[in-house]
Amino acid sequence: MNLRKILLFALGPLGNSVLGLFILPISAWFFTTEDIGRLSMYQLVVSFSIILFGLGLDQGYVREYHDSPGCQKDKLFKTLFLSAITVLFLVVLVSLLIPVELSYLVTGIQSKWISLYIILGVVFAFISRFLALILRMNERALAYSLSQLLPKLLFLFVLLSYLYFEVESEFESLIAAQLAGVVSAFVILIINTRISLIDAIKESFDLILLKRILLYTVPLIGSGLTFWGLAATDKFLLRLLSTFEELGVYSMAYSFSAVALILQAIFSTVWAPQVYKWASKGGGGENVKDSVQIIALVICLVWSFVGLLSWLSLLILPDEYARVDVLILAVIAYPLLYTLSEATGVGIGVKRKTMYALLATFIALVINFFGNYLLIPLFQAEGAAISSAISFFIFFIIKTEYSNRIWVEFERFRMYLIISIHIALACFLNLFTKTPLELRLFLYTGITLFTLILFWNEVKRSIGFMNNYRKLKR
Repeated sequence: MNLRKILLFALGPLGNSVLGLFILPISAWFFTTEDIGRLSMYQLVVSFSIILFGLGLDQGYVREYHDSPGCQKDKLFKTLFLSAITVLFLVVLVSLLIPVELSYLVTGIQSKWISLYIILGVVFAFISRFLALILRMNERALAYSLSQLLPKLLFLFVLLSYLYFEVESEFESLIAAQLAGVVSAFVILIINTRISLIDAIKESFDLILLKRILLYTVPLIGSGLTFWGLAATDKFLLRLLSTFEELGVYSMAYSFSAVALILQAIFSTVWAPQVYKWASKGGGGENVKDSVQIIALVICLVWSFVGLLSWLSLLILPDEYARVDVLILAVIAYPLLYTLSEATGVGIGVKRKTMYALLATFIALVINFFGNYLLIPLFQAEGAAISSAISFFIFFIIKTEYSNRIWVEFERFRMYLIISIHIALACFLNLFTKTPLELRLFLYTGITLFTLILFWNEVKRSIGFMNNYRKLKR
């Protein structure tokens, strides 16, 4: 994959982050912190549904795509998509029969309309997930990015229309705006993948292929659910042990972590398919060794820059979100360390040893659960942030070490050292929230300089690469 395609793949996450700079303050000023917390619970339900009811078949499609010649790719998609969507619709039918209103379970509000919005949101997001994979694996970077960008764009448009027409700021309006964005992405994806879908319809359903791929993906279901639990435990326990208001403040901090989600989205889109492509040709080890250190450098620098700039969030948010700038320093551990673990732990996927990923996630989940259970009553949202940061650090280390044992081994001391410092500082600042801003800026400036010194060879290699690229462009 060339640099131009990587940049086009980056367009979606970058655009989403820019739009987020407008969406976050509008949402914060127009809706209550409780409604922001409720929206977070809705988003967790959507992500849970994609993981559980997709049976890991979306990941199976990515893993087997390059090993499927010609029209076998269409058969692969039809077999996996039909299997997953059948499971989803069966679950939707069952959910309609439960005696308790779905909206009350998720948001604490009794409303048939909100229940309908939740179901539609799950269905459209689920289908869109599979359709987007067609664009991603065919390296149609611009179309893929636009499909990721459109939901946020329409969400922003609907929010602005609420302001213009003075729509009442109820949660039903907020979730309706979110649903409008998801439906728009679905429509665009249908248009952009119509030729591939028609070709897939012509292919037969392959039960033998499904059984073979399920042998690979069944452990991924457990791993995916466990990882979802790892990422969602803090929010669920805040919901149970605290209030929707605390959850709203915490969720806003997570939203501001979008600067790191750019890296996660770009990296997840580009990295795994590329490494699997290398591995299918019998190589990739040396490329991974060279890439990991540079990726670690980027991750650590992003964390430092967030530490230097998080106070800017206070300029655009209401007073009830005054703690967000400190919470960001810890909650950003999730997207950053998950992204880095995708690089350092890719050997688990290459060797198909998915049980290792499951074990790493399960250990981190147990630690996160007990950490949140103990710290939330004492420190509220800050306790959840501390527990989450420590848990993802443990997840990252275990996954990295397993991958090193079974595939390619690379140097790890420097990245462990810098990340340990970031974790310790984030926890300290969330425990002592009154720490002067000047001291915080001084500490993060020191970490930035230390990172550059420690990774100086990687800095020079990156500068050299960019200079060579400019010369070639000329």
